[in-house]
Amino acid sequence: MNDAHWHLVVNHLPIIFPVVGIIVLIMSLISKSEAVKRTSYLIFIIAALSSIVAMNTGEVRKI
Repeated sequence: MNDAHWHLVVNHLPIIFPVVGIIVLIMSLISKSEAVKRTSYLIFIIAALSSIVAMNTGEVRKI
């Protein structure tokens, strides 16, 4: 697989992970669980890392 294929694979992860992270964070506020809150923070970190991967595998256009 080349960079274009990797970009297509990870392109939607930065969109999906924050939505899931917000849902898990709301669940942690409802259940008042510190472990679930830490899990939501981990999901946000994974989202940030996946956005870096998506940007680095995409085509860079210079204006």
